[in-house]
Amino acid sequence: MAGNDFNQKYTIERYCTKADIIKAFGTTLIEPIWREIISFRNRMGIELPFFDASHIKFGLTYIDSVQAKSSQANDRVASFIGSYGKIAVGSLAESTFTTEMIKISLKEIAKLNKLDVSEITLTNIIQNEPVGEEYKVLVNYYRALIALRNSGFESIDEAFLARNYAMLRGEEELTSFYRESDNQSSASRFIINREYDQGVPAHLIDVLMPPVLDYINNTQLSLVSRLAAIFFMFNYIKPFESHNMELAALLAKKVIGSTNIDTGSIYIPLEVVLNDADLFGPVSNETKKTHDFTYVYLKTADLVNSAFDVALSRMSEVRANSLDIESKIGSNNKSIEEEFKIKVELPKKKEQKTETKSQIIERIEKNAPKTTENNLSEKELRAKAQDILESDPYIKKGQAHFYVHHCTVGKYYTIQQYVKFEKVVYETARTSMDNLAKRGYYRRDNVKNKFVYTPINKE
Repeated sequence: MAGNDFNQKYTIERYCTKADIIKAFGTTLIEPIWREIISFRNRMGIELPFFDASHIKFGLTYIDSVQAKSSQANDRVASFIGSYGKIAVGSLAESTFTTEMIKISLKEIAKLNKLDVSEITLTNIIQNEPVGEEYKVLVNYYRALIALRNSGFESIDEAFLARNYAMLRGEEELTSFYRESDNQSSASRFIINREYDQGVPAHLIDVLMPPVLDYINNTQLSLVSRLAAIFFMFNYIKPFESHNMELAALLAKKVIGSTNIDTGSIYIPLEVVLNDADLFGPVSNETKKTHDFTYVYLKTADLVNSAFDVALSRMSEVRANSLDIESKIGSNNKSIEEEFKIKVELPKKKEQKTETKSQIIERIEKNAPKTTENNLSEKELRAKAQDILESDPYIKKGQAHFYVHHCTVGKYYTIQQYVKFEKVVYETARTSMDNLAKRGYYRRDNVKNKFVYTPINKE
């Protein structure tokens, strides 16, 4: 079999480890084949900006299957946005769906903490009824979920971690942040095998965490890569004395929420990722050993997509059941009218006088100017953009270009406008608009759970 055939079979069709190939051939004498496979992967490799305790960066092989996993996740996000937005606020369908999803999440946190929990206890937690002291970790996690749902715009930084870490610990104010001691002789593990099953040595945490947070905030690669980085690096570093993986789940939900669905993202049961023995066993160990992040990426993508599927499936069921109940009520009332010759008046829904989310966004996009701003010529706009680039090194060319064309004070602009105007993907548009807001060009507002941006008068 030619080298290209090996590359196709052991990288494209299935992303194999060296051990997988040894097993397939039934011999350890595969070095020439393995070298060819590694060379092939390196040619399509992307170096990631975060690294391990030895300061060796992780890499991602950007093959079709990696891109496909990213697209699948993006499709599920879009489906979730559409489906969740159709559930009537305050309806039985909404109550049923949100309660069931939170229970799934709490069950996974209970499993993570080796707790047996009953349906009654879960219901009491959600209804803020007293439960045993042993369930404090579940109560605190539930409170953190609700706080996350109500948080709106919030930076993803150490302050975010501190607030949520305090909630998980049940403390009003933290007396310490990152752990200052090594877990079970993790320092000696650095010398012996570098596995760090109990976390990296404490003195390395301040070195390893900033690149991870920066990547989560600024990468334009994919949503899946951000989530995979969170779960893998939090498990690898273990930056806190406790609740590392609960924090990872909350952070992952926040990241998904920042794409468009702040209020709905807490109902995606990402906690199932935390208990996957394969991801946090052989898959993570292979990535630690080879620095090939592709193994973790592909496994995390499958788990995240599966969590979305659970939410989407149950959402579809509760919506269908809700419509069925409404149909039966209407049918029963018709029978009453025919039997007793009286007219049954169903309570009519009050006409909604406030705009829906989609109507608000549609109006904003419709009214947003589609021509040049401030009656400037294209030459003047280019000069204005160049001036921004020269005076603010943190602004990119596309961001300056969009801003000078969309900077009328009192107007509102959307991420989707950036996508269309600059011809970029959604993730690039989102990070670009957020950077413009961070640098003081726009104020970011949350309108019906979708972000809009209004220029700030910089005169």
